[in-house]
Amino acid sequence: MNCSICGREIEKVLMSGNSVWTEGHNAQPVNDGRCCGACNDMVVIPRRLQDMTTYEMRVSQLETEGMTRSDAQGAVDAEDHNKMLKDLDDKFGIKSDTAAAWELTSQKRNALHPVVGYDPELDFTEEGDEDANTNNQD
Repeated sequence: MNCSICGREIEKVLMSGNSVWTEGHNAQPVNDGRCCGACNDMVVIPRRLQDMTTYEMRVSQLETEGMTRSDAQGAVDAEDHNKMLKDLDDKFGIKSDTAAAWELTSQKRNALHPVVGYDPELDFTEEGDEDANTNNQD
């Protein structure tokens, strides 16, 4: 498999001489492919840090304009969500009715559990594995 950023072959992770991982790293947000360790360290991680800093700067700007932190985060998240829906339409031709259905699915998921969208009906933990799915809800 080749790196989606530089085109070189992705290195294999070896343990005791056996190949245990050959898929590289997630290259998002640079692109939707897989990348080598060098590109992950030199391109992807810095981009993620830049995106986090940009997000925080946008939230801080809204706070200085009088919004609470929670409202500012919600506004930035909504802006990002709308951009994602526009990108889906631009890149894949997913029109607004599909985007609306996608949004409805998100709302349903969040209504099931407002924090993480947890639905007990979709719990895949094994019977008797109580520690695998503990929720600290106070």
